[in-house]
Amino acid sequence: MEAPTIDIEFERYWSKLTLIQKESILSVIKSFAANGDSVTIKQYNNEIDDAVSRVEEGEFYTHEEVKKM
Repeated sequence: MEAPTIDIEFERYWSKLTLIQKESILSVIKSFAANGDSVTIKQYNNEIDDAVSRVEEGEFYTHEEVKKM
């Protein structure tokens, strides 16, 4: 697939995502764009703590909700 086509398709789907979904995908994109920079244990633990906090605040989808999507 050519880059312009991918960009157009990405923009089409991006606009359909929720804020939480966008944040999740952005974190993956950032990890790919890091050019192999390693993550420190402190940074890794902070990311886990952030994820746990979001779950505790109810910011997650159940398996059934994801299947419906």
